[in-house]
Amino acid sequence: MKESTKPYTLNAKQIYLLKLIYKFRFVTVSLLSRYKGLKRCDSVSEALEILLKRDYIGKRYDKSYKLLGKGAAYYLASDGRKLLGKEYNFNKNALHTMYSNNTVREDFVDKQIDILRLSLALRNSYPNTFDLFTKTELGDYDYFPSPPPDLYINRLKRADEAENEYLLEVLGNNQLFVYIKRIKQYIEHYESGDWEASTKSEYPTVLLICPSVKVEQRIQEEINKILTNMGMDDEIFFYTTTLKAVLNSNVNNRKVWSDVFEPEKLLSL
Repeated sequence: MKESTKPYTLNAKQIYLLKLIYKFRFVTVSLLSRYKGLKRCDSVSEALEILLKRDYIGKRYDKSYKLLGKGAAYYLASDGRKLLGKEYNFNKNALHTMYSNNTVREDFVDKQIDILRLSLALRNSYPNTFDLFTKTELGDYDYFPSPPPDLYINRLKRADEAENEYLLEVLGNNQLFVYIKRIKQYIEHYESGDWEASTKSEYPTVLLICPSVKVEQRIQEEINKILTNMGMDDEIFFYTTTLKAVLNSNVNNRKVWSDVFEPEKLLSL
């Protein structure tokens, strides 16, 4: 039987999946199922296959993924980007950067998947506590650093609590000067006063996710030295941890963060 040529109309659940893929840029079936609170992956897998068949999304996968224990990575394809831009007015610049989704480096894809994992871990450790916004969702706000953080975390404010905000950066396997450059960008952004002028709130604590304990210790030393030399040791705050520590954290074990001036003392957010 010949397939119908009538336009295919997406339902609300399919639109929601496209919006989640936009949020995280790259997703896997298992992580997307967990994000939606599903115990089984069947429904998400079937929905993604329909979107893939209709060219709303693309798929990255090769034989090496199985050996590495990685699932296929799904991303917005041309029709998906057009739909979100035209029908839902999603940020055009963010959508434009996604034109390279099928050609970006594998380590970039891995980082986006890690950001989804981190979001799930934070939500698990702090249930009903934070709103989390990814880089692609921050394009409409000009008071964030440039480029924006990997995650902006905003505590759901209660009457008896002060407002807490965090800018989270995932540090990959780069050379030290790359980390230092990004840290100095945060310091310069703090000094500009743009955040306070636009939001009328204190500058968020910067959270740095390090690839290893060794890198974390080096980063702590460098930030300590930079802020001390600038006389800013009590102005802008940096907390560090490792990716492994956050992914292994839970509601009963969430003290995995360290202030760079007191690295031996573990903190929760």
